[in-house]
Amino acid sequence: MSNFQRDTTTKTGVKTAIPETDETTNPSTRATEENRKSSKSEESTKQGNHDIATTITLISADSNNNLNKVLDETASAPRDAKKKRILVLNKLMTITNKLLTFVGLKKKKKPADLEAGENAEGRQRWGSSLQFILTCIGYAVGLGNIWRFPALAFKHGGAAFLIPYVCCSFFFGFPLLYFELSIGQYLQSGPSKAFYKFKPIFQGIGWTMTFVSLLVGTYYSVIIAWVGIYLYYLFTFQYDKWTTCKNEWNNKDECISILADQECLAAGKGLNYSYHGECVIARPNGTYRAAAEEFFEKEVLRMSDSIESISNMNWQVFSSLAIMWILIAFGLWKGVRHIGKISLFTATVPYVIIAILFVRGVTLEHASDGINFYLLKPDFSHVLKIDTWRSALIQVCFSLSVGFGGLLSMASYNQHTHNCFRDAVIVAFADSFMAIFGGIAVFSTTGYLAHVQGKNISEVIREEAIATMNASWLWAFLFFLMLFLLGISTQFVYAETVATSLMDQFPRLKPMRAYLTTGTCILMFLIGIIMCTDAGIYWFIIFNDYTGSFSVCVACVAEIVCVLYFYGPKNWRKDLQSMFGEPKYCISKWIGRTGYYFMANWMVVSPLLGSVIFVFTCWRTEPTKYGNKALPIWADAIGWILGLAPSLCIPIFAIVNIGIFARKGDWKDAFRVHESHRSYLRVRGLLSTKEWSNREKISYAGADEDDGDAAGKSPSRESSFVYLRTARSSSSRLHTRPRSVSC
Repeated sequence: MSNFQRDTTTKTGVKTAIPETDETTNPSTRATEENRKSSKSEESTKQGNHDIATTITLISADSNNNLNKVLDETASAPRDAKKKRILVLNKLMTITNKLLTFVGLKKKKKPADLEAGENAEGRQRWGSSLQFILTCIGYAVGLGNIWRFPALAFKHGGAAFLIPYVCCSFFFGFPLLYFELSIGQYLQSGPSKAFYKFKPIFQGIGWTMTFVSLLVGTYYSVIIAWVGIYLYYLFTFQYDKWTTCKNEWNNKDECISILADQECLAAGKGLNYSYHGECVIARPNGTYRAAAEEFFEKEVLRMSDSIESISNMNWQVFSSLAIMWILIAFGLWKGVRHIGKISLFTATVPYVIIAILFVRGVTLEHASDGINFYLLKPDFSHVLKIDTWRSALIQVCFSLSVGFGGLLSMASYNQHTHNCFRDAVIVAFADSFMAIFGGIAVFSTTGYLAHVQGKNISEVIREEAIATMNASWLWAFLFFLMLFLLGISTQFVYAETVATSLMDQFPRLKPMRAYLTTGTCILMFLIGIIMCTDAGIYWFIIFNDYTGSFSVCVACVAEIVCVLYFYGPKNWRKDLQSMFGEPKYCISKWIGRTGYYFMANWMVVSPLLGSVIFVFTCWRTEPTKYGNKALPIWADAIGWILGLAPSLCIPIFAIVNIGIFARKGDWKDAFRVHESHRSYLRVRGLLSTKEWSNREKISYAGADEDDGDAAGKSPSRESSFVYLRTARSSSSRLHTRPRSVSC
């Protein structure tokens, strides 16, 4: 009989366990047990059945425990060995994973409840710091760096122009660049909501920027469409169309071709010029136009004689513009993470191409003449001229794209503690480098072309320089590809700025991002159709001269006034310190990320220079012209409307928000920091600076330390409002008013 325990019932009704013994070892116990069984047979029968069930249960439980224990011990041995092998493998892959993560080709682990590349509030994140930097570089470095800057340097004394340009960059361009990046990053909002959080009455500043980006992006896309037509002619091997005078659109009495002149010169018969397809000693006196100029106006633009003559649609420009917007829509389909990956190509290849063109340019015959004119023979008398400083200041403002809202929008997708100061330095340097380096490449070909044409450098037509080189198709393709990439990388941000503002203003649109960005592209395409007509070039001139000038200056000055004068320099400095920490060194207190230099610059220098730019852009002494053709007065009137209309968003939104807060209870709340602002508790006196700082540190204790990490988690807005409600209830119970803040 097996030795197991059974339950017996005592007089008190409590079951006790009695060990079962062997019958052959204890006779007295056996007799007692038989008497008990005979007197209580029925109870024994029932109890026996209960004992059998209890025994089976105990044996089953014990067996399961033993089985699980054996299985755990069996599985633990190979698991430990496998863990060691995985540990060794992970060590070997660490460097590779970090490199892939840095360029955004590998995603880090993210919380299971978040979408890929989003924070706790559902806002997207950049795939890496590199992607953000390259996107900002692609946005800032545009077509103006290649053509406008060399032209200004050519006009204002060559290398002497670098003096006012660098000064304006240091005292105006770079501080504003850093200012906008830090605003977007700190508030995690695009233009439409960023200034609303500072003071709701200033919400119109952000919408002014958005409106400007919409209008500028509309005509900027037309330039890319023109470049696309040149690329089409190159791919179809018709690149000689803009270098000869044998086409149906050429005026034989006015057209001149450098290639034809070179052929006549090479014949060695003293006939150095081509006229009507024949070599002559000299052309008759008259007005002549380059073959490239006639190709652009008569074949690409197919322009009419005046802005009133809108009779035909230029279908090749229309088709090129449509294709360009389709490409942009696909690029914006998945948001900034997709744009960042595209920027790895569109923002880097132009630098490779300009380096190739630079090497080719400086190796051309007599290229040193152009370089000497640009760098080694500066005319410093231009430094003392107001017009030189005016041109440098305007070039810096529009070259770095401050006041358009794009920088603010892109920075809003950063980590809260990302080092945007470093990024501002890199972007400013890359922009200046492309302008100066591109100028050397342009002037080197200018010197070569002056030698070929036998002219002074100031009389050279630079558009035909590439056509005279060996393997001209290759150099032309690289040049126009560079222009296309520079243009489309800027256009991505213009369209994304509009989409970001709409999604921040109307959060319900975020799940429909793809449809929203597509609708934005369609809207900008429809506005640009007027520039696809035969009078399109005149409308392009109006948009170019007016839309990106007045309102941009107003936005630059207004954003500084909002943050530094109404929100307060002390509050803004504390906000910066919450992102970057307090300065550790004495020099950092003055010129560091939160230094006094930037505070003084933002308070005095930047608004002053911004006002100067506004006066310069408004000062017009003659009507708008294309070439020698002056546009009618009504065209200038439309230009003024387009230029000033975005600025009207500031008073309109101020009035609207005052009315909204008046209906809610107190219209004065429109002049106070909004509760969605990160520093609301500190600014309103609900938390001391120390308490608020500690809370910020705790909120970001679990955040990923890697800048640009897509899985980084910012503090939940819900937790902020829970704390806010608690603070308000405590304040009301104590019958105390929040401490006032001088801002």
